[in-house]
Amino acid sequence: MPRRLDVAALWSGLGRDQIDVLATDHAPHTADEQACTDVWEAPGGFIGVETMLPLMLTEVARGRLSLERLVRMSAWRPAQIWGIADRKGDLGVGADADFNLVDPGAESRISQDRLHSRHPVSPYDGWSTTGAVRATYLRGVPVAKDGQVLGEPLGRFVTPACHRAAAKGAGKAGA
Repeated sequence: MPRRLDVAALWSGLGRDQIDVLATDHAPHTADEQACTDVWEAPGGFIGVETMLPLMLTEVARGRLSLERLVRMSAWRPAQIWGIADRKGDLGVGADADFNLVDPGAESRISQDRLHSRHPVSPYDGWSTTGAVRATYLRGVPVAKDGQVLGEPLGRFVTPACHRAAAKGAGKAGA
């Protein structure tokens, strides 16, 4: 976990619009993989996909961050940076319609027992939150509701624009 001074500096940067993207890593390693005692072989990181939004919605409720800025930093801006804003990070006509429905006033507590990773251990276990994701939609189709996955996975890899352009150039060179 970051030191207090690091956390204060990050919040200061957020307040001054010096940070463009708010994201998390997701390291869904099994318990056996994380039990590795060799520092050079052990996988790093921890799960964060299910906890980021409740934690950040809590900061919205506390007034440290606006909901609009949270959406911009976690969806719209990353899509711009990766060159996929034509279909991600926006609900405009022609976009994929990936979005979350949130209840900004819902009180909850993060519990490892309710997480869905291969090894659901979180440093945020037991933390109180204000704000909850009620539903998640992928390309307009509901894929999760109230913390429960609906149906089979529908995700697919999205190639960033810089890689699409390189692939097209490589194809022309070989023709």
